[in-house]
Amino acid sequence: MIFKALRNAIQKTPALSLGLDINDKGIDIVEAEKTSSGIKIVNFVREPLPAGAVEDGIISDSAVVSNTIKKMLSRSALDSRSAVTCVRGKGAIISFRKLSEAKAGKLKDVLRDGAGDYLTFAGSDTVVDYISLEETIDEGQKQLRVLTAIARREMIDSHLDVIRRAGCEADSIGIGLIEDLRALFPCYSGLTAVLAIIDDGAINIFLINRGVAISLHSASLAAAEVKGEIISMLNTEIERVLTYAGEFEGIASIEKIILAGDIKGIGDADIRVMEEELDTNIEIGDPLKEIETGQGVNREELPDALTGIGLAMRAADMKTFGSDINLLPREEKESKELKNQIMQLIIGMVTIVVIALVGSAALQLIIERIEKQTIMAAEILDSPTLVISELLGLEEGFKKATRELNAGGHVAGEAEEGKWSEILNEIKIIIPKHARLQHLTSDRNGAISLTGEAASQKVVFNFIKNLTESPYFNNVELMSVQDVIKGKEILTGFNITGELYFFKEQK
Repeated sequence: MIFKALRNAIQKTPALSLGLDINDKGIDIVEAEKTSSGIKIVNFVREPLPAGAVEDGIISDSAVVSNTIKKMLSRSALDSRSAVTCVRGKGAIISFRKLSEAKAGKLKDVLRDGAGDYLTFAGSDTVVDYISLEETIDEGQKQLRVLTAIARREMIDSHLDVIRRAGCEADSIGIGLIEDLRALFPCYSGLTAVLAIIDDGAINIFLINRGVAISLHSASLAAAEVKGEIISMLNTEIERVLTYAGEFEGIASIEKIILAGDIKGIGDADIRVMEEELDTNIEIGDPLKEIETGQGVNREELPDALTGIGLAMRAADMKTFGSDINLLPREEKESKELKNQIMQLIIGMVTIVVIALVGSAALQLIIERIEKQTIMAAEILDSPTLVISELLGLEEGFKKATRELNAGGHVAGEAEEGKWSEILNEIKIIIPKHARLQHLTSDRNGAISLTGEAASQKVVFNFIKNLTESPYFNNVELMSVQDVIKGKEILTGFNITGELYFFKEQK
């Protein structure tokens, strides 16, 4: 570690990090180095994990996971033990907000305290961070657009635990979708575009304005089982984002639509049809567009490691967002800062002594022979669900739900229509006064998703309480909240999931 710090001091280069990530599908590691022309990936390693080692983004078997990491590091012969990683899952949520400077200064407290009593990961059980994306002027007042992140403390702690067991130290912890966005930055840099990423049964659609992501709209693909249904739903969700861009962001035209992620089943013919329906050029996003690869690295496998590539770029200090979300708990950050300060003091003293004895050129040569430093990054594949959609009044929303039920559309399931009438009537009774239902979906296993908008987060939490207390629903959970600007109002978009009672009875 001292040799590494000495080399950085002499060469005036930032310390490089090792990125690790763990998920129920395994561990992906992307090893990269920063060159004069950008990023070069020199190694890609993927190792599976046994079923149950990771559940919903939380590591369940620390011993198995940490031992797997040790084996991967040993095979790669890496000396770096500083980690860049991220979390994904139901307990990790990101959103875009537009706030006054005064409110932005208190945003962490608002996110943490405003979570209410009905979130399973509320209050002190969360880690919160945000970054400023851009300044805007709205009716003569300066506002900040910020990207916010909130994650369950249990999820963060489980990652920190295995990283330590593997002999590493966490440098930073981000969120997977942000790293996906970073990996695809070369595809949308400077553009006004729509970026749609399909991953883990969800569509995540970013609205990009002049190279800056300003909103995220996500929808579950649970009701789409074949390619035709996926493409149809993709068209519908992208159309909603295009409408949102024009009505709420004042964006008159989009230069292109970029598709990325799990899109292997979507061919050129499908894309041409989508282009006709959406009247916009569509291209496949290539995360390796401006990235070199070393010998032995299979470029065809790397697009599947989208988040890993983003983490490698982050570890190489490619700040596509100006700064970065870091969900390390405060005590971890403070401890790390203190250690760094002590280390810098020691290194400074040692460097002065050694340079006096052998000279700086000789010292640099010695360090280069002792240690070759690299960057590594890895990914978590489990993704959250976040939703923004069109506004619908309560009555209109139920009419739409009924129409889609009868037409076999998004409101689907194996229950008889009489049961659906009971469910719709129950929701109509318990939904709070200042909330509006916009979309209702259900798969064949009874998993239900309710999307809508409310006057505030408090109203959303009241709705969750009512659903939880209702005998019609089980396992109710808030998947996302999202600010939606309508004129001078800032509404709270929400996506709530659960399980219908009559499906539970049949199991």
